[in-house]
Amino acid sequence: MISFILAIVLSTSILVVFRLLERFKVSILPTIVVNYLVALLFGVLSGSAKLEPNEPFWSSPWMPAALFNGIMFIVVYIWIGISAKRAGIAMTSVAGKMSVVFPVLMGFLLLDEQLSFLRIIGIIGALLAFWLTFKKQEGIKHQWKDLLFPALLFVGTGISDSTLKFAQAKYLTTQGNTYLAVVFGYAMITGIGFLLIQHFAKRDVKITSRDIVAGIIMGLLNWWSTVFLMKTIAQYDSSVFFPIFNASIVSIAALNGVIFFKERLRWINWLGIGLAIVAIVLIAS
Repeated sequence: MISFILAIVLSTSILVVFRLLERFKVSILPTIVVNYLVALLFGVLSGSAKLEPNEPFWSSPWMPAALFNGIMFIVVYIWIGISAKRAGIAMTSVAGKMSVVFPVLMGFLLLDEQLSFLRIIGIIGALLAFWLTFKKQEGIKHQWKDLLFPALLFVGTGISDSTLKFAQAKYLTTQGNTYLAVVFGYAMITGIGFLLIQHFAKRDVKITSRDIVAGIIMGLLNWWSTVFLMKTIAQYDSSVFFPIFNASIVSIAALNGVIFFKERLRWINWLGIGLAIVAIVLIAS
């Protein structure tokens, strides 16, 4: 239970940090690259992840999943940053956490988990909640391009979570933290690749001290939130864990957005958030 609570608190904190990046004039991509470097180093140096030379991780059967997860991790983080900036914390949290639909369906299709009538109703409700939360919020002038990133986040997070759960269920026993370290390494390499592309495209790429500080904070939150996430999903079916976990983050993130960032939601947005929580409970039933 402690791991579950810590995973929720740390994951919600990451959303808050993303929302603060614009306020402190911090660049998203350099911060994310530093974040994954810190997460990788912290995991290896702390002894949580052990990369043994006599047990080469690159020959492990989970390597393709780790590579895909690494690429998706940084892509999803970029989308989170842009979505939090343009659409707000409430909408971003719903977009990311309603992606619970994907690992639940994956558990049913590939891991022989049960898909009951209530879970089917919950999945339909989750999609409706996703749409209701997207309805125009007060004080925020959304353009279609602003809503594109929450939509991408919805799909990307779902695919990434499904891959993580599949790897955990099929391949990982004692190598969970090693898997995470490799994933973070791939994410960092992918991010550096994005920075190089920007550099050669003649874009102004600078890494400031603010980017580094924000990246260190985010990296520590990222590593430990994922560690506690992996510990918790090993104890529950994906159809039980992800709904409860995501419902908690949706609720807390929405309140954070309203209380600390003055995000003003219309009644239809609150209806969407409420329906999202109900849908998640149904999926967990």
